[in-house]
Amino acid sequence: MQELNQKIISDGFDIEKNDQVTKHHQEWEILCQQEKIIWRQKSRVQWLKEGEHNTRFFHRSTIANRSHNRISLIKDKGGNLHNSHEEIEEVLVQHFHGIAQETIPDMVHI
Repeated sequence: MQELNQKIISDGFDIEKNDQVTKHHQEWEILCQQEKIIWRQKSRVQWLKEGEHNTRFFHRSTIANRSHNRISLIKDKGGNLHNSHEEIEEVLVQHFHGIAQETIPDMVHI
């Protein structure tokens, strides 16, 4: 990268080269994103294969996902902790009810 910067400095700025660099950078970003998608799809295919052949693996993965997605403790605006299902529900309802009642100018301060 440093060699490229030195070459640009020695040759001077060239709009055509800059456009090529930008184009190649965009192509690189697209390829990186596609690779990321491919790896994600491969991992899901592997998970489905293992899940079909190994019900213990499938159930453990499902249980792990459920516990990861569960809210077991929440703090209200006053800083009090709540851990029962009913208390968590009440804190969430109050929070989102308050958001729904806000006017547009108040939301600018977020």
